[in-house]
Amino acid sequence: MQGEADTLTPLSGAQRFCREVQATGAQCELILYPGLGHLLTRNLQNQESDYDPDPAARADGISKQELFIRELWLL
Repeated sequence: MQGEADTLTPLSGAQRFCREVQATGAQCELILYPGLGHLLTRNLQNQESDYDPDPAARADGISKQELFIRELWLL
């Protein structure tokens, strides 16, 4: 999961990582959150030290991570 406006961890790197994981036959899903920055912060001006994570995006991301882990556990 990543904020589309993340300036600390460029989206291109996350996309490349996901493609490379998928190329091995493993599962990778990149979930993007529009208008949010690093660690899903709403504060796009200072993404390095003044986090203001969007509560709804954070809850959604945690839920999707938990589901992903549960699905892996059942494989």
